Amino acid sequence: MSDQILSDDVVVPEDALCALVNRLLEVGGDEEDEEGSDNGSPAEDSPLIDAARSGRISEATSLLTLLAEGDTVNQTNRDGSTPLILASEFGCTQTVSVLCAAGAAVDQANLGGDTPLILACEEGHTQTASVLVAAGAAVDKADNIGRTPLFLAIDNGHLAIAQLLISRGASRTISVLGQERTAMGRATRGGHTALAAWLTTSEQWITPLHHLSTMDAARARAHLRDGASLHAASATGGPTPLSLARAIMLAAGDAAGDVASRDDGSTAAALVLQAARPWSRDTHALFPAAARARATELLITGHRLSREPRFAPGAVALLDVWVGWVMPHAVTREEK
Repeated sequence: MSDQILSDDVVVPEDALCALVNRLLEVGGDEEDEEGSDNGSPAEDSPLIDAARSGRISEATSLLTLLAEGDTVNQTNRDGSTPLILASEFGCTQTVSVLCAAGAAVDQANLGGDTPLILACEEGHTQTASVLVAAGAAVDKADNIGRTPLFLAIDNGHLAIAQLLISRGASRTISVLGQERTAMGRATRGGHTALAAWLTTSEQWITPLHHLSTMDAARARAHLRDGASLHAASATGGPTPLSLARAIMLAAGDAAGDVASRDDGSTAAALVLQAARPWSRDTHALFPAAARARATELLITGHRLSREPRFAPGAVALLDVWVGWVMPHAVTREEK
């Protein structure tokens, strides 16, 4: 079998898989070998540890399927690293996804305090970091001296990862060995001008929805349906999600922020502009739960009115007016 990363459709030969399982049983048990280890882990790495480190996704998947449930997925090597920590360090994103789905502890650290997210961010593996964050990894969990994933990403100039972490609420201030450090200070000292410029631009972005430029449409839709404010600002006149959406669309060439040419909701900015419109059948799905419930109640009321005998001659017209004029004025995003 090649030591290179394999694709999802590679099939591990049965005899090779049996050999791997047999080796796992030999070296992955509770008994120490002749040399032993300081933390009670085997001196020789198990097949799952090896597969995770090298990103052999098919092999890792097969092993996880065959092994007994329990703490196997969180087994450690001599430095306390789990399969997930190793796969994250080397940017093996598919393997990370498999391990997370198998119940790997996303915040378990090695002896140095390095979590999977810390190592992925330090090494600049953006997609791997994104998978870990989506799996619930703590964005502010620090290593043994107080460094967080964000600050390790900044120290190494990884702009995309810094944007990801800050959009998920990562703190811009930490304390390392009793000394306070700021994200801007680290970026400036490290000569990362693009990163420092973005940190300045985003300093007034106080909600996740402010991060439209790095957010996909699915996440923006979720925030809008959860009630995210379109007008949130850190101060009067400061940037809001709505103003940022308009700027993004203008920069993309849509005059006056008009989304007519992108009305399919394919971008986060387009969805924010749609959500800013009055309620309608088209915008209903982007309104918060309370507003959607209010719209449902009003629609039922409108149907009942249209069925009353006194409105019989103009029942259809009445319902059209109700849905097209009354409801857009009666339903707002701020419904409680």
